[in-house]
Amino acid sequence: MGARLLLILLFVLAVAGKSNALSNCGVPKAVLGFSIYEQFEDLSLDGQSKLIGTVSHNGYSEKLGGANVKAVSLINENNNHIDRQEYVVLSNDTGYFEIQLSTGRFKLSAEMPDMQTAILDSFLFEPNVVYKARVSLLYEYLPVPRDSIVRNKPQVIYFKPVIYLYSPEQIKVDLKLKFSGKFIHTYPTYKDGWEVTVKKDGRLESEGNMFDYLFWEGQHDPVANLSDMKQGSLVQKDDIIEFLEKSLTQMGLNDREKQDFISFWGSRLSEYESCFIHFATEQYDQKVPLQIIPKPDNVFRMFMVYMDGAEVDFKPVEQQFEKINRSGFTVIEWGGGQLQPDNL
Repeated sequence: MGARLLLILLFVLAVAGKSNALSNCGVPKAVLGFSIYEQFEDLSLDGQSKLIGTVSHNGYSEKLGGANVKAVSLINENNNHIDRQEYVVLSNDTGYFEIQLSTGRFKLSAEMPDMQTAILDSFLFEPNVVYKARVSLLYEYLPVPRDSIVRNKPQVIYFKPVIYLYSPEQIKVDLKLKFSGKFIHTYPTYKDGWEVTVKKDGRLESEGNMFDYLFWEGQHDPVANLSDMKQGSLVQKDDIIEFLEKSLTQMGLNDREKQDFISFWGSRLSEYESCFIHFATEQYDQKVPLQIIPKPDNVFRMFMVYMDGAEVDFKPVEQQFEKINRSGFTVIEWGGGQLQPDNL
């Protein structure tokens, strides 16, 4: 404990001595987080899951022994609430820990005396899979501003979510986005919602003007956690367009929707030699609920999250898609945003 206090004091003095330089050059990032970065199959687990990883200080080489690593059950693999299960282990002298646990969704955390707790609110453990984790802790009295701490919540701009409405009969529709972020632009103008008339050909009338879709952009927290986005595809630059055509067709988007999507995103994704692409559906609907009156027969909402493939240090698990049911009054929405993984 004496050595640790001495280390903290030396660090405080070093930072204080460089306060002027920091004010001119910017405050360094400090990493606090619990992230899953890789997974692989292990049939010897006999239907269970395993979590392994290391605990370190501020994401650096100093490994922390004696960290209390905990997994607490939320729901099981069938999405049913179950009796609370709790697994607790201590990291060894090299910071390594290992937990064998049942399948289902768990809240993960790691803590040590005099240090801030790292938390991953929810992660789904599947049978016969080993998951690798990185855990980074910070001292409680951190000599850098709190707003410079990275907490596994990279920011995302919600680029061009567009909403199409289709009805076999002309109807009037009210739509409201429950968006707690900041709107950047909407068209037609969002006035605490949209009121439109849906024509039989799919065009939308609002205040005497005709539109192909409803458009909005905004800034908010990411649609999905980094751990959720381990599902997806790592796509090479030359394969981007073919990949998008195949994926959107599997989802059931029509020719116009696919053309709109690829025209907007194709060139942006092709700026990189490779891209990691994740299509969020349920996560997006939970993050930005959409209230529609009258209630549609079918709703499909998809938000593409992507990042530079050079930043990816895990093997993605390919996503599977169910085709859209487009019968009756149907609502289709797509959008996207780039993930900035400061702490991967």
